[in-house]
Amino acid sequence: MIPLLDVLSLHCPLTPSTRGLIGEAELGSMKLGSVLVNMSRGAVVDEMALARALREKTSVMGAASDVFEVEPVRREMAQGLFELENFIGTPHIGGSTVEAQIDVAVQAIDQLADLFDGYPVRNRVC
Repeated sequence: MIPLLDVLSLHCPLTPSTRGLIGEAELGSMKLGSVLVNMSRGAVVDEMALARALREKTSVMGAASDVFEVEPVRREMAQGLFELENFIGTPHIGGSTVEAQIDVAVQAIDQLADLFDGYPVRNRVC
């Protein structure tokens, strides 16, 4: 399926089966002009392979990531990704906008109200 995509957007947990999910082979199979977006966990994408693919521009033409293999991220630790014009990186702040924080607060209040009113708690993790 990867060769058919214009945008590959990742939003998965880091598990033994997702570690290194997107590597050299997957990046090489992306069609010319495609874009990779990683908002899951840094180790889901092989950063070295991504940097190489972005430099060569033979498949994936751009990438954006809010997560990195090593966090907090430092420019020198991200395989040269931050020096590339076709890469946008943010330091794990995707959920740090004012709007996102307001949404989290509203959801928390709604969940507490459900709990105290005897309803099932939505979005329960455990």
